[in-house]
Amino acid sequence: MPELPGNALIVFVSDSHIGGDPGCDGFESPAELEALFRELAGLDRPVELVLAGDFFDFLQIGSVPDGEDRASLTMSREEYLSLFAALKEFRSGEGKRVIYLPGNHDAEAWWNPGIQETLREAGVVDEFAYGYLASMEVGGGRRVVYCEHGNQLDPVNTVEDYSDGLDTPLGHHVVMDFTRRVAPYGEVSPGLDLSEIKMVYPLVAIPGWVAGRYFYDFVGKVAAYLLLPLLVAYALYRIATYLLLFPGGLPRIHELFLDIGIFGIFTVALFAVFFLVVRHVVRRTMNAM
Repeated sequence: MPELPGNALIVFVSDSHIGGDPGCDGFESPAELEALFRELAGLDRPVELVLAGDFFDFLQIGSVPDGEDRASLTMSREEYLSLFAALKEFRSGEGKRVIYLPGNHDAEAWWNPGIQETLREAGVVDEFAYGYLASMEVGGGRRVVYCEHGNQLDPVNTVEDYSDGLDTPLGHHVVMDFTRRVAPYGEVSPGLDLSEIKMVYPLVAIPGWVAGRYFYDFVGKVAAYLLLPLLVAYALYRIATYLLLFPGGLPRIHELFLDIGIFGIFTVALFAVFFLVVRHVVRRTMNAM
């Protein structure tokens, strides 16, 4: 177990899910992650950078060309070149280390030795480990720091043997056989964009996510085609009535605006109550299923 000095910094980066086939790539922050790596590289202190699982998302990548692997294929993408250059720059600094832990989406890095070789040759990883364990000085004593990817606490995604490529939990098959296949279809109906399904976790939340998309689309249509026209129609009615009653001037016009405002507030409040009640009923129904 490494014993780190008191000025050491341990940084955990988890679940970035870098990579994927077109329509399946859910990583949207390469610039921000690159900035983090460069900031850490500039620190004048020891830094342990722990890539704590699912740094890559190999499950979202289908076929791989000959001579490539899923790691090399991802790192060679133009939008990620500067990101991995920053990671390499960090690792080359004095007192800087990169430790790669497995997750359920990048377990292939353990049963496919070619991926570990790719990452070592690229100069972006110092050590591969199932978990991170270190001690450091804190407040005059030593404290133990331990980390492993959270999938090991989730029965649906637990991997018993990372070195066995056939050890594939249920979550693996949901991604490979369901989400990766449906995500490229994109928006299949108003309010439901299947390309977003890869961002839904845990897996049991998918039915609720689908129901929620349809529910909020319904609420939006009610507001656009019922609530808004009703407010406009009432305002026009009150203005027309006012002009007929007072054709020669604008007496008591403040009462007109007050009446329209009160009606608008009451109608919106009624709609909000309707929205909250329906949402509550939908949530209770989904939880009971």
